[in-house]
Amino acid sequence: MRIFKEGFRQEHKSKINEYKNSWRKKNPDLRREYDNRRRARQLNQMGDVPAGFHQQLFVKQKGKCHYCTNVLDSSYHLDHKIPLCRGGLHDKSNLCLSCAGCNLRKNRRTEEEFITLINGENTGEERDGQMIGQKTNSNSKM
Repeated sequence: MRIFKEGFRQEHKSKINEYKNSWRKKNPDLRREYDNRRRARQLNQMGDVPAGFHQQLFVKQKGKCHYCTNVLDSSYHLDHKIPLCRGGLHDKSNLCLSCAGCNLRKNRRTEEEFITLINGENTGEERDGQMIGQKTNSNSKM
């Protein structure tokens, strides 16, 4: 049976790839969840995150970035406050939504390290007792 499946895949490779790409475009949120779970599994750091949790976070955060409080667009990121590479879990308590700019700037920093960084660079708004920096211009160097 396995030989048959491999032969089928080889014969229909372009059709299969076309279908996969179409599914990815139609289901960006599911793809995001799949990628995050796969990464956490590879690092053996799986937590308990139900399907669709990012939508609950979006409502909880009122559609705003966790770090700069700007309104999130469709390219928002599901961010680990403590990165997986630093021992954080793929768990509800360790997740937030951020704009692409903040998440890419945050890189492998923890939430506290990133907030300290942006507070040192900008005078921002106070939120929950912490100073939060403003979103940087995408044309500026990091």
